[in-house]
Amino acid sequence: MASPLPSWFLKRFSTEDQCRASIRELRWPGGFRCPGCGSNRARLNARGLFRCQDCQKQASELSGTALAGGRVSLVTWFSVLWVMSETPSGISASGLAKLPDPDEDERNLVSYKTAWLLLHKIRGVMQQIPGPPTYGRVEVSIENLEVVELNQFGRQGKKAVQVLVVVKERADGSTEWACLRQIRDREPETLQRCLMEALGGVMREEIWSSPGSEFDWLGEAEYRHRTATELGLLSVNRVLGELRVWQVGTHWGEMSEKHLGAYLDEFVFRFNHRCRKSTPKEVFDDLVQRALHGEPKTFQDVVRGEA
Repeated sequence: MASPLPSWFLKRFSTEDQCRASIRELRWPGGFRCPGCGSNRARLNARGLFRCQDCQKQASELSGTALAGGRVSLVTWFSVLWVMSETPSGISASGLAKLPDPDEDERNLVSYKTAWLLLHKIRGVMQQIPGPPTYGRVEVSIENLEVVELNQFGRQGKKAVQVLVVVKERADGSTEWACLRQIRDREPETLQRCLMEALGGVMREEIWSSPGSEFDWLGEAEYRHRTATELGLLSVNRVLGELRVWQVGTHWGEMSEKHLGAYLDEFVFRFNHRCRKSTPKEVFDDLVQRALHGEPKTFQDVVRGEA
């Protein structure tokens, strides 16, 4: 593993039974609830499934979660979630595939294909959450990011895509959170929708934008809009710089356009946790809760870019 597993992790996630018990405790702290009808009357059958006594629906601890499907053990699942939590910059699929299995030194934790699938499933639950609608300064800019363009035969080349960068500052000037989204055009309707999503539906903030006519609609719509020089958008420049370093350092610059949304989600998830000074365990707890409330995805869903 990337580092020795902590004692609290070993006590809760060392065996399949421990993992299932932990999932039941996290999903249903007040006892099992049927995902079909909400009843709390259920029995475990011989296959280890809960059978609702009211609607007769069968469900497991994993039903309806991002952990469902596939043949990966829960011990492996939680080990990968911990690796993603305790490594500040994350890990690539090739890097994960090289990690040894903690129980068998002569075997790797997962194959490359499994590593790629698990990492994309995890990125699928790292969706960017809108910031709270509070007053303050926000910096916004449209930046170019170089990504890998794929076709049906594999890698084709590289291209530049447009990314909307939104950064919220605290009163002391430090960064509170960031939001990054790929945009297909610079139309006012597109930019306003993305900004509203990032700011929780209410734009009370003082918005500083990069020079350019694409943000003129802010002033026309009577938002508190200011235009800054490139050097004036220090928070945007910091976020963009960290993104490019992360792109090269963790993924060797190989972020595909098809899955760019998932990569941006992961970067923002990590960046915002750093802004909150979260511990690795707090990041892990957040990831586990997101995975248990996420949607199941198949390999084909991920390949199509739906995870």
